[in-house]
Amino acid sequence: MALEGRDLLTLGELTPKDLATIIERAKIQKRMWMASSNRPRPLADRAVAVIMLKPSMRTRISFEVAIRQLGGTPIMLIGEGSAFSRGETVKDTVKVLERYCDCIILRTFEQSHLEEVAEYASVPVINALTDDYHPCQVLADLLTIDEHFGHLAGLK
Repeated sequence: MALEGRDLLTLGELTPKDLATIIERAKIQKRMWMASSNRPRPLADRAVAVIMLKPSMRTRISFEVAIRQLGGTPIMLIGEGSAFSRGETVKDTVKVLERYCDCIILRTFEQSHLEEVAEYASVPVINALTDDYHPCQVLADLLTIDEHFGHLAGLK
């Protein structure tokens, strides 16, 4: 998939074709998940850092369960004392995280903080929410709309 290994920071970095690919892939994976007990585990043997500087029960559960169901190991770093607050620079913290984790998911306040993490990370960075953007929620909403109407084109 052409999106593999890319960051997801705002949705602005996605082309309409990328967006259509993500929605179609999500629909296929959801059908596969519902239809079979032999479910794909694309995150097998992978660790994913989930950093929640802005706490949310729903977001934490969604990501933690999804990572486990897809075969990965979620590394949950919750609250202010979990990352980025021990006097180390963002760059140093990211360099440690990427040695152990195959992806960084970050829920934080400032979009600039997320962008700084992505600047230094050699692994994909996913925005789980900032004060400016919530791309994963938008993707989930678009999937639901597509499932309900059968398409996204032309809808307002």
